[in-house]
Amino acid sequence: MTKTKCSICHGSGKEIISDKTCPDCKGMGSTKIVLSSYSSKKDADNCPTCNGSGSLVKDKKCTNCNGKGSLIVCDSCGKPIQEGTIPEGITDICQECKTTPIVFVLKPPCTTRTVKLGTYYHAKIKDFKDFGVFAELYPSVQGLIRTKNLKGIKRSDKGKDIIVYVNGKTRDGKLELTPANIKEYRYGVKRDKMDRMKISSISRKLENKTVLIQGKVSQIRKTSGPISYNFIDDSGSIAGAAFIKPTQENPYKSIVVGDIVEVVGTVNTHRDVLQIEILDMIEAGDEEAKIILEKIEKVLEQRSKPKEIPLLIKDEILEKMKPDLYNLAKMIRRAIFDGTPILLRHHADTDGITSAVALEHAIIPLIMEEQPDAAKYRVKRSPSKSPFWDFIDVTKDVDFALQDAIKFGDKLPFVLLMDLGSSHESLASIKNAKLFGINVAVLDHHFPEKIVKKNVALHVNPYFYEGDYNLCTGMLGVELARIVNPDISDKIDYIAAIAGVADRVQGSSLLQYQKIAKKKGLNEELMRKIALAIDYEQYFLRFSDGKNIIDSIFGFENLMDKSHLNLVDFLYSEAKTAIQEQVDICLAHLQEEELKNEVLLGTIDVEIFARKFEFPPPGKTTGALHDLLCEKHPERGVITLGIGPDFVVLRSRGVTINFPSIIKGLKKKLPAAGIEGGGHEVVGSLKFVAGMRQEVLSSLKNSLSKVEVNKAEPE
Repeated sequence: MTKTKCSICHGSGKEIISDKTCPDCKGMGSTKIVLSSYSSKKDADNCPTCNGSGSLVKDKKCTNCNGKGSLIVCDSCGKPIQEGTIPEGITDICQECKTTPIVFVLKPPCTTRTVKLGTYYHAKIKDFKDFGVFAELYPSVQGLIRTKNLKGIKRSDKGKDIIVYVNGKTRDGKLELTPANIKEYRYGVKRDKMDRMKISSISRKLENKTVLIQGKVSQIRKTSGPISYNFIDDSGSIAGAAFIKPTQENPYKSIVVGDIVEVVGTVNTHRDVLQIEILDMIEAGDEEAKIILEKIEKVLEQRSKPKEIPLLIKDEILEKMKPDLYNLAKMIRRAIFDGTPILLRHHADTDGITSAVALEHAIIPLIMEEQPDAAKYRVKRSPSKSPFWDFIDVTKDVDFALQDAIKFGDKLPFVLLMDLGSSHESLASIKNAKLFGINVAVLDHHFPEKIVKKNVALHVNPYFYEGDYNLCTGMLGVELARIVNPDISDKIDYIAAIAGVADRVQGSSLLQYQKIAKKKGLNEELMRKIALAIDYEQYFLRFSDGKNIIDSIFGFENLMDKSHLNLVDFLYSEAKTAIQEQVDICLAHLQEEELKNEVLLGTIDVEIFARKFEFPPPGKTTGALHDLLCEKHPERGVITLGIGPDFVVLRSRGVTINFPSIIKGLKKKLPAAGIEGGGHEVVGSLKFVAGMRQEVLSSLKNSLSKVEVNKAEPE
């Protein structure tokens, strides 16, 4: 019979209901005043109210152990057994283990004493004797299956794996076994008592010591040397390394990411990072795995929940968005703490870059706390030329993710689309990623389509909260980053204003963010310079994130010092020169006409009247020409079109226009033109088949001639 001390009453047999300090003696246990250490206390001096204990304790018989102070536990699963429920026999096995038994694997340290009577084990047929067969439960731990119990086992079965039942055990540890034909069972691990350590309690003081941990495999990476693992439990995470000889088969090949395992290993350091050199690793038993997973999930849920912090500015729309910003932050923190890679796919302009960079700076420190060497591959920032998730991009993203999953054992990533992903152009890409099991969320300020929102885990966009594009993604990204990791708030708070200036948003939000930036020495002119410098460098970086270059332009480490300002001035000057040269060429070919609604329309064929494959690209060229037209005609509504062989870029000022709505109308009117596009209400782009160019341009001009003129400021 196996007994264990009751975990409720700790062996006393009583549960404490209340424990109050005695009001008469104030906890002293006596009403006599002791004047010196030589004074002696007598029982007669005890406080009559508490009888000298100093406290008034109320207790009752422990309901968990029925006042006995101990519990009978199942020899198989270790769960307490209530009296009267023990099945007949000489062992204490609970009803669940009787109906669905646990079949154990013996692991070191273990001896025959580890083996419990009346339980099941995985074994291997070892030796045949005249009186029976020896089955090995573990090297040096074996038992005898007598001839009468062989049940069809023959000599050719030597080395075969079987399940055995322990039906006898002598005082000197000899085991009597019976083969068992069990199809449905629970998996278990049995070893001699060895203290299981919480990962958080493993320190450098334990170097070269052998420890046992239980945890979840969050990562497996094959290296040129050992196989690298990462384990997490409800207290933290730690790296592991399994050294497998080239000629040796990997004994842990069946273990995959997400498994709950028991690891025995030696504590050491590698590149100053604490790790466990794995001596033995096996999947934890079903019952233990369930408990461990529940604990991990509970802690992950707590750790993933962001702390409440105030927003940087006061804004009614932003306040409405706050619950979903916190929900998105929780998703990101969950990915960080459970070892899920994060892909920040963002629009390759200053607004998109700002949002993703802010979040990158929030995520990396948290990953490094969990797994110091993992930041370089656990978070990736990837620019996208299009303001949507192009199918070419998603194909690469999914392929890379699957390669990493196969090669390194990585989980599939959590993808956050930033400053893109709101229009239906991203829908096929989102659906494609979901089919491969990739979770996708969107943070954007482009005009959204509800069909996209239905297909992502979360879509955070000011339009869903009665807002508009004037809360740009860079601003939202900075606020989101602060929620994810409040410690980086002071480092990134000023870049929200740079994003707003770059994206030409207006209103109180921008003014408040600019006020924050000005406290750090940035005036509006410098913000514009930084924004253009980022656009200029990103053009040449193309599909690379250029982390170190972009960080240097933002000035995270040397904001406002001479080297930072010199870098920004140089890049700004180069960009301005390139734009001016492009504008000088295009001005001679810029056509102006007045539409029926008295709106001034400027058009330029950027395919034949602008330099190709050089900075500035068509969108920025069109924007620069649009600015000149607005300066030339300050009182008029102005629309500028940059026209290519199969695309149009639109900029506008002083008109009430819904460009996404116009695109829908064109698609309906010209179904053979293959029209796609999107953007904000007052800016955007569309593409079409080159053979329908004239029809598309004619219909577009007709739609623009119907928009209303207003007194709005430039976009």
